[in-house]
Amino acid sequence: MAQFLARRILFLIPVTIAVTFITFVITRVIPADPAQLAAGLRAGPEQVEQLRRNMGLDKPLYVQYVNYLKGLARGDFGASMRTRQPVVRDILRYFPATAELALVTMLVLVAIGIPLGALTATTRRSVDVAVRSVSIGITALPTFWLALVFQFIFFFKLRWLPALGQISSEGLLPAHPTHFYILDSIITGRFGALPDVLLHMVMPVSALVAGRLAIVVRMTRAALLEELRQEYVRTARAKGLSEFRVLLGHALRNSLIPIVTELGLHMGWLLGGAVFVVELIFSWPGIGLYAIKSIMALDYMPIMGTTLIMTVIFVIINLLVDISYTFLNPRIRY
Repeated sequence: MAQFLARRILFLIPVTIAVTFITFVITRVIPADPAQLAAGLRAGPEQVEQLRRNMGLDKPLYVQYVNYLKGLARGDFGASMRTRQPVVRDILRYFPATAELALVTMLVLVAIGIPLGALTATTRRSVDVAVRSVSIGITALPTFWLALVFQFIFFFKLRWLPALGQISSEGLLPAHPTHFYILDSIITGRFGALPDVLLHMVMPVSALVAGRLAIVVRMTRAALLEELRQEYVRTARAKGLSEFRVLLGHALRNSLIPIVTELGLHMGWLLGGAVFVVELIFSWPGIGLYAIKSIMALDYMPIMGTTLIMTVIFVIINLLVDISYTFLNPRIRY
């Protein structure tokens, strides 16, 4: 296991270099002048040129790239032209909101998708077809379109749910020790803010869950049906075990490996793109909204920093999924 972990961690080095190189090249081939954008429209040529030298954009591209790698080695992701803050500080500020949204989405996805998958695998064909048809139909709808529909219905028409932001007023939760608002409301004793935070999550979480529900349902159904055909299931039934114990204690437990693999991919999907669109629509103050605003402003350093962070997180999620196999099936060894 130790050698396996060491190899996977070392694997991050070439992945990081490759991602930084690709994002560096892409941001530099865009036909725009970041120094001019940072200086403003009223800045003169001398001011723009001075700012370009201060930003290091007057140096050859390979020198700029090497300097960027040197900064990464020191934990320096550069500074944002838009916020005038170090990118690391911005990421630490905005990432918790994205992580909280993604984690809550995963919990809801597991709580709904796995039971529905088990239901379709163990009930009559009519129920199976109905559940799968509805889930596939919902998943076929674009996430951004569902988000806009939810806003139109539940905010504009019914006024049931808040449309934007993570909380109605910062006064409800003045202290943010972790920037995970659900956790902060409990830690600081501001329990009155908790319902407001949860209400703000309903629409974005629903839109994200709908985008992946059918995949989890189908994966759970397929894995469970495969296990229900095995000899040990027939043996368990012959011993007189209840169908509930056979399903949960034997079949579902042994079918978790493909399900966990799929959920790991969903977590990467959430952090890698789906949350970005939802954050933009709901003005969710996360790293997705931060990245989109940076892209619109051609702010190079935040673009490269957020891309790199998301890549590293995706690799780490895959590593955690691989490690979980040894707990789900003790026969697996690395």
